[in-house]
Amino acid sequence: MAMRFGVGTHWMFCTHWITSAKANGKLPAAAIILDVYSKSPVGSGIRKYAARMLHYILSEEEDGNNYWPVEDIKDILHESADLTVDLLTLMRAQVPGERVKDPRDMPLCDFHSHEEGEICIDATPWSVY
Repeated sequence: MAMRFGVGTHWMFCTHWITSAKANGKLPAAAIILDVYSKSPVGSGIRKYAARMLHYILSEEEDGNNYWPVEDIKDILHESADLTVDLLTLMRAQVPGERVKDPRDMPLCDFHSHEEGEICIDATPWSVY
């Protein structure tokens, strides 16, 4: 069905990534975030999700600080200037003392757009773009 809307294999993977991350509670590997950034358009919802996920991982003592080796973090930030800029933008906007929101708990509407008042079809796989 996603192919009918011009959504390719990568987009179907990204949609699956968001919905399965929410369902199973697992954090992504660094390579997944880099892959999303390298294959997705600037400003896309999936990039917003990936940047927020990285921000969350880096801010969480229990999950994030031990989840990825520092070398992995360095590598993905070195490989993607866009990801680095998006991460720094999120970090600067973070309210001091406030916890970083887990993107798995955020509404899908935060990662796609539709007109105000328009019915959100966030249950459909192509809506995260």
